[in-house]
Amino acid sequence: MSEKRERSYSIKSSDTEKTVEKKSSRRAEDDYSYDDSHDSQTKIKTKKTITVIVSILLIASILVVGFVVLKANSYLNLLNYDTKRQSSPQNMQVETFSDDKSKEVLEYEEYLKKHNETVKELPSDENVTNILLIGTDNRSEDEAGRSDSIIVVSINSKTKKLVITSIMRDLYVEIPGYGNNRINAAFAFGGPKLLIETIEKNLNIPIDRYIQVDFFSFMKVIDVVGGVDINVYAGEIEVMQKYIKQLNGLIGRDENTDMLEASDAGMLHLNGIQALAYSRNRYSGNADFERTNRQRKIIDQVLEKAKDMTLFQIDELAQSLLPNITTDMSRAEVLSLVIHSKEYLYYRRISLRIPMDKTWHSMTIDGMDVIGMDIDKNYEKWYKVVYG
Repeated sequence: MSEKRERSYSIKSSDTEKTVEKKSSRRAEDDYSYDDSHDSQTKIKTKKTITVIVSILLIASILVVGFVVLKANSYLNLLNYDTKRQSSPQNMQVETFSDDKSKEVLEYEEYLKKHNETVKELPSDENVTNILLIGTDNRSEDEAGRSDSIIVVSINSKTKKLVITSIMRDLYVEIPGYGNNRINAAFAFGGPKLLIETIEKNLNIPIDRYIQVDFFSFMKVIDVVGGVDINVYAGEIEVMQKYIKQLNGLIGRDENTDMLEASDAGMLHLNGIQALAYSRNRYSGNADFERTNRQRKIIDQVLEKAKDMTLFQIDELAQSLLPNITTDMSRAEVLSLVIHSKEYLYYRRISLRIPMDKTWHSMTIDGMDVIGMDIDKNYEKWYKVVYG
């Protein structure tokens, strides 16, 4: 009797367990069904959120690109384009020489004639671009000035080199259609076009494009980058004083503004007007040889500081500088130059001067100094540095 009860109890107990298991199973299934629905809703919400974020980012990107394009176009519109490279006289007084010349000068003129009669092919390399930088010494912001600075900037994208070559203004050359004269007279006779023809004919240096900027713009560039640090000698300061007074008068300031004294000699932080006075000095030291060296020093510092320019500084520089630039580049070429400018700033910079040391001699015509040189030696070294 007792065994039957136990068996009956045992069966009931087993049935109860089965019933509990079934209920638990249904509860688990219900729980699983609930979680799946919740995950699906979460996934849908996540997808919607991602879609919204992507849409916002896409719209923001389009707006940024649109702003950049509009800004770039506004900058490009500020430039003065001379795509046909017109040869126009600059309507300024140019020093001409009499026929009363020394034997040395006459022999050099014969050398020039023979050299320039020999047809030479200009070097060509798709990796090299030679840009002529013409700095004019305007006496007012509305006047066309002389080509006081003649600098060839050579960009070699293969060797990653930026070669800055100063051409001395007193170099005695043959100017096509105008006879023999200092090279800076070419700009006065026929503008950038004639200057380029003169450089190519006499020096065999190809000029792909030119950029013309006046000294007022030069001052603005120095000020925007925050000035330059130059070791200045007392003798240089004495000459700079005259230029500082002159420049102050041209821009309507008190003539003693930003004046330096000989006692200030040493490492100085120069602002725009002081740096311009420093770069124009050709009356202390070794005349124009040191002047061109001073100009390259300042250009080198400006390029170095340009690496860290803020967007605000770049915008300020563009707004003040571009309207005063004339170039024969197309809009596309200017845009390409701007796009790659950050890359060019990190190229290895090399400084040259024509004529180079031990390749020149001084001559006098009508009491005025001019420079003769060994053209082939200068060309060979320049070619090796730029194209080699």
